[in-house]
Amino acid sequence: MPMYSRLAACRGTIACFLRLANNAIREARITMACSPSSKQWSLARHASCSPTCFALASAGLSVVPLAFATAMHAMNGSVICYVLALAHACAIWFCFLCYTLHSLDGDIVTLQGGTLVVESIRGRRRTTYRFNAQWAVLSVTQTGAQTRLSLRCAGESLELGRFATQTRRLEFLAEFQRISRGEMVMSAR
Repeated sequence: MPMYSRLAACRGTIACFLRLANNAIREARITMACSPSSKQWSLARHASCSPTCFALASAGLSVVPLAFATAMHAMNGSVICYVLALAHACAIWFCFLCYTLHSLDGDIVTLQGGTLVVESIRGRRRTTYRFNAQWAVLSVTQTGAQTRLSLRCAGESLELGRFATQTRRLEFLAEFQRISRGEMVMSAR
């Protein structure tokens, strides 16, 4: 009976981690969808594995040592295998938690009339910056094959798209320049 309660507790832990990851994803999507804006760009990390898929892989890697420990306990009464299997499972779930905390890192850039709003997400920390769109300058730095974007306004500098792919940064740069040129032409008339 104690083994079944351990498996149930492990399943409850997996479900809790999945809820945390899915809530974080849902919150980021709601933030992006509900903000009233004329134009919005997402320069977020492109994770190769979704948190749900990674949780299933972590669960599989946690169950195998527990099954081995159960077999060893049934064969010769060894309890040390349970301790090692639980330490292994804790290490895997710690890595999963670190992965899910940073799987949504990135920047959400929103152009709202004359204001440029940049929401920077790093783990659990979310910071919002507001810039006057007429005075903001998007500078491009080329280092080897990488392009770095930074936004400067009123003595402040903010790096954009640190976690985005190179193509996504270049797409953002082209579209942002096209829109800013259009606004400069409109303000000149």
